[in-house]
Amino acid sequence: MDTSIICNLCLNMQPLPQEESKTLFYRKAFLGGSCPSYLEEIADIVLKRCEGLPLAIVVIGSLLATKNNNIEEWNKFL
Repeated sequence: MDTSIICNLCLNMQPLPQEESKTLFYRKAFLGGSCPSYLEEIADIVLKRCEGLPLAIVVIGSLLATKNNNIEEWNKFL
């Protein structure tokens, strides 16, 4: 069912800006919302793959929050 036909309204959503994406991801992935420096590069790759989509950022960040904060563990998700 196409709800845009029924309600006659279509919202065009934009992806989150890079800084907002990073803030959201860090809040979900790390206790205290701060990324360890040794994971910043991997976190940036994950964020690029999420393409600013809030649901993707929340799901992947929440999943990574359950893993050990080590490079080998995080590389499994790339």
